[in-house]
Amino acid sequence: MTTARIARLRNPRVNARERALLADLQGNILEDHGRTYASHLFIRFDDTNGGAQWLTGLARRHMTSAWDEFQGRTDKAYVGAHLTAYGLNQLGSPAPRSVAFNEGMRARSGLLGDPGASEWESAYQDFLHSVMIIIADDDEVSTARRAVSLRTEARENGATVVHEEVGRRLLRGSEAIEHFGFVDGISQPTFIGSTDHLVYDTSANLSLVLAEEPKHPGHYGSFLVFRKLEQNVALWNAQLDALAKSVSGDPALAGAMTMG
Repeated sequence: MTTARIARLRNPRVNARERALLADLQGNILEDHGRTYASHLFIRFDDTNGGAQWLTGLARRHMTSAWDEFQGRTDKAYVGAHLTAYGLNQLGSPAPRSVAFNEGMRARSGLLGDPGASEWESAYQDFLHSVMIIIADDDEVSTARRAVSLRTEARENGATVVHEEVGRRLLRGSEAIEHFGFVDGISQPTFIGSTDHLVYDTSANLSLVLAEEPKHPGHYGSFLVFRKLEQNVALWNAQLDALAKSVSGDPALAGAMTMG
């Protein structure tokens, strides 16, 4: 994902209702967090009461809101929390009415065409987590230090970090790219803000990504899917070269034709 959209989203003409919505909404939904380095902490509540109190405190002290992002406040670390159906059940909170969310990826691997769980990376085969905390920053050391700090906080409050996945955004110059080398995050919808100066209208309805919290009218969240996929870049490049020879002789053009 790229942060190029932030300038477009930043619009002082938002009304009071939109501002209240953004202030109440977690970040990384309407706008990607855009940081270069990230730590994903998968945490299980062993002491439900302690875990709930810690998570509430974390939200108040550290979490980034959509209003922060709307104002372009990307100079500080991003922190977000993403509860699982298991975690919501532990906290006694109603889960959204979503079969996919409540069943989980393991139970639906056949529908997704995924290999069985026994073929997954070993770290993901057995654990059950309550919440995933994302810490992201443009400074690698700062990201790692904050992750260590939150690990300690979790342990002191009846929670266990069962796995950590560290990520780094790929860059080509100032552009964010994915593993095959294509520029990423350049065709995202605009949910709040003006698109008047664009060649085409990228505006989209908030209902595309927001869902009302069960039993909490007027408060919204969204669904997040964490998937770690293996990509065979060497094979892709070999097939792209073969395609280029048959249609154009230009691998870049063949790649554009393939990806759209």
